[in-house]
Amino acid sequence: MAWLRGIFITLLSLSSFNSLALAQESIRADHVKVSLVAPTQLEPGDNLFALRFEVDPHWHIYWKNPGDSGTAPRFAFDAKHAAVSDILWPVPKRILVGDFVNLGFEGEVLFPFTVRPGDTATSVEIKADLEWLVCEEECLPGEGVITFTRPVAEKAVWAGDDQKKLGDVMKALPMGSDVSPWSLKSMRMIEGNRVAFEVVHAEGNSIEGLTIFPEDGGVYKPKAPVISDDKKALILDVNANGKVPDVGSFLLVDERGAWTHKDFALTKSDVKMSEAGSLSTFLILLLSAFVGGIILNLMPCVLPVLSIKFFSLAKMNKETRWHEILYYTLGVLVTFTALGGIFLALRATGSAVGWGFQLQSPPIVLSLIMLFFLMGLSFLGFFEFGDAIVRSAGRFE
Repeated sequence: MAWLRGIFITLLSLSSFNSLALAQESIRADHVKVSLVAPTQLEPGDNLFALRFEVDPHWHIYWKNPGDSGTAPRFAFDAKHAAVSDILWPVPKRILVGDFVNLGFEGEVLFPFTVRPGDTATSVEIKADLEWLVCEEECLPGEGVITFTRPVAEKAVWAGDDQKKLGDVMKALPMGSDVSPWSLKSMRMIEGNRVAFEVVHAEGNSIEGLTIFPEDGGVYKPKAPVISDDKKALILDVNANGKVPDVGSFLLVDERGAWTHKDFALTKSDVKMSEAGSLSTFLILLLSAFVGGIILNLMPCVLPVLSIKFFSLAKMNKETRWHEILYYTLGVLVTFTALGGIFLALRATGSAVGWGFQLQSPPIVLSLIMLFFLMGLSFLGFFEFGDAIVRSAGRFE
């Protein structure tokens, strides 16, 4: 069996190689390269840094509200002798993938942040743990670690044109609402489970050419807004399960710049209308899930298994049959409720998981390849496994 041991070692090595994260100032992964843009020497006070993502053509990564699918990149910093700010998010674009609208970035994008050395620090050490999802039609999760050390002196030193490039990126970042030429006149629920944002420009400019990005992807659909017939409001659709909050955060973008408004408030007379729709939309979702489950039972990979269960129930006496049906139904409900709860808990902690998501992970795909390869060898008679499990299960028949 030496040949089988060799195959095991080879496949495990490939799996481990795929998941390794190199601790350096750049990372090359599937369809994306991540690198550090930073001065070679720091000065006291805030020093500007950035993480640069270079994405292959036709692929994209995501904004903090990813849109219809995907997940936002995650940045976790661990600093010695320094304080690191949160990431600053550039202006996204709407990316169409089939019927989905994603919010994200293509090509090169820089995520700026600042590093402030401690008062007595002569050098700083920083580790950045990164996770991202890069997608074309299929998606591939990526992760890695960037580490860097910089000396601290009286004046910052830059190499090449990095400082100019980062300065240009900073000029294009969204600004605050205090300098925005746009202001909210009203924000109302309208027919069709939609919200109309009536905004006005300080100089009376038309809203044509203005777009809006909601920061909360759980409430609003990411597709481009529609302009109202009177040319005074931008209209966004609300998700079927989205309850419109009293206050929301939005990014307004026109040809001159972008501004983040964190204080857009729903007109009070329309709050009850928003709440009234939540029950009906929940019932529609519940009915849709039930119909989807019925359709799923007709799939060729499910229906034969159900027939086996039905035949086994038909052989039982009436009393035993009803007990078996009850236990079987409870088992299905409890199992899938537990799985759903686990996924929701993991996503609440920031993990990028979902149904079928594991099949986009190279280590898991390699593990499945190993499993099916071994199953194939077993079917061909090279060896047998699982007999003890089958015998144990037979005792409960």
